Amino acid sequence: MQSTLSLLKALPEIEPSADLWKKIEARLETPVSAPVGKVHHFKFWLRAAAAASILAAALSFAVVAKATRTGALPIDETGKAITSERYTATQFTTLRIPDVGTLKLNKNATLRFESPRALVLESGELFADIIPSGQGFQIRSGDSTVRVKGTRFGVTAPSTVYVVEGAVEVKSPRGNLNLGPQQASVESRLTEIGAGDHLRWLQQYERPAVRLKLDPRDQTTITPGAPLKWHLILETDALAPLTLGKPRDVSQFFSLIINGHARPLDAARVTVKEAKGGANGLVRLDVTHPCILECSVDPGLFPEKGRVTVRAVFTSGNPSADTLWEGTVRSQSLTVEVR
Repeated sequence: MQSTLSLLKALPEIEPSADLWKKIEARLETPVSAPVGKVHHFKFWLRAAAAASILAAALSFAVVAKATRTGALPIDETGKAITSERYTATQFTTLRIPDVGTLKLNKNATLRFESPRALVLESGELFADIIPSGQGFQIRSGDSTVRVKGTRFGVTAPSTVYVVEGAVEVKSPRGNLNLGPQQASVESRLTEIGAGDHLRWLQQYERPAVRLKLDPRDQTTITPGAPLKWHLILETDALAPLTLGKPRDVSQFFSLIINGHARPLDAARVTVKEAKGGANGLVRLDVTHPCILECSVDPGLFPEKGRVTVRAVFTSGNPSADTLWEGTVRSQSLTVEVR
């Protein structure tokens, strides 16, 4: 519906010919038994219905013709269609191309649309999240053409391509390259990179949030003396990696809220089970790499018997660098049985 509306907004207004109403009126038959006033009223509504039908037909034809010729138009954050061939982002901007995907543009990035599935990055930085399909999508930048079927990747004019998820094909005068995550094409030479370094601009504008999930792993009955091993899962939609700190730092900032009372977890019993590693052993987090911690829960933390409500809380430590995530996040509430 949004795609169709964007096409309608881009159409010129249609002005009927001067003799259109006369032609319609000439084809109307006047009912014999109808009073004169009724006849005029009846003619008025017939005129309106005929006009609506003609306009609907004309608009439908124009929409179909334009959609066939150009496909769905890109739509900005306000829902406005991008009707010009060249587009420059005056600020950080997200464009959505219906049935194709989402483009995130850094300030001053300039695009030229050849079609909804083919564009040229003339300058600046772009990040694309393309819906998997057999129709493909391509971006030209300098002498290189990036072709994808569905993935998350970025392009910096004129020669850098980096992949966060999936794979892309880069075609240039120097040959073809197939790139996967953590690889980049720089002037058609393959180099190993940290994609996060290229995504700092995106992280700066999007200010991604972190979510915490408490997974009891079906251990929802608390028995004195019986050990529990629950999972604490930190997730984010951030494309650029967020740094949580070293494993020992991450482990010491968890606690449980049991029936409204905070009870700190023993940091020695919280271990990083699965996470993306960074420089100097720092734990990192991004959209495709959650941080999963295993927590040995002491049954003694649950002094009340019966049904108990519990949730987990994580508060980051004092960040030593700008790249470290800072904040507090709470998990969903769970109900457990204490015996």
